Amino acid sequence: MSSASLYRLSGMILLIGVIVRIVSAIIPFLVSVNIQTESEDLQDPLVAAYYSLTFVSFSLIIIGLPAMYLRQSANSGKLGLTGLLIYIAGTLLDIACIATFTTVMPLLSEKSPELVDAVLDSNFAIFPLGAFLLCFLGAILLGIAVIKAKVFPAYVGALFIASPILYVLSSIIGNDIGGAIFNSLTAIALGIALGKVGLSLASTRRDVSP
Repeated sequence: MSSASLYRLSGMILLIGVIVRIVSAIIPFLVSVNIQTESEDLQDPLVAAYYSLTFVSFSLIIIGLPAMYLRQSANSGKLGLTGLLIYIAGTLLDIACIATFTTVMPLLSEKSPELVDAVLDSNFAIFPLGAFLLCFLGAILLGIAVIKAKVFPAYVGALFIASPILYVLSSIIGNDIGGAIFNSLTAIALGIALGKVGLSLASTRRDVSP
């Protein structure tokens, strides 16, 4: 497969991932998806749908991201590679946490709800926190690399940097509606940034050297 075909495939994967992520951002307006949600709420089909869609979107995004780095690797250098690897590591950890919420937690909630409460009250939150910190650092480094490389528009890097900041606000807001608003803003910021990258990659017509 030629490099142009790989870029186009990666671009389409990114675009699909972005669309799924934006769709998932609608669900928090309908039901609480907070990690500290009550055990019985984990059986809600909308909660399962949210985490399932998020799982799919994150998986697609990390598949498509390496092409973004390769397109600008000559200009972004080690900063871009470091940011990419850290961001992917954080996203993989996030995917692992999401997989737990979509498989193990609903089963425990149905069979042994007291175990769910025990898990949520334990140090389980350190894993989502670790995923967030890795994604936060990776997004900032990758965003800076995008701005410096000047292969994609500067706003792509700026929105990449802004997305984890918006996510922080969605986490610290005290009510579900406020959190849902900032969660949707996070999805939109990342969607615009990666959507532009995806369109650029998907429109590649000839082989491109990194």
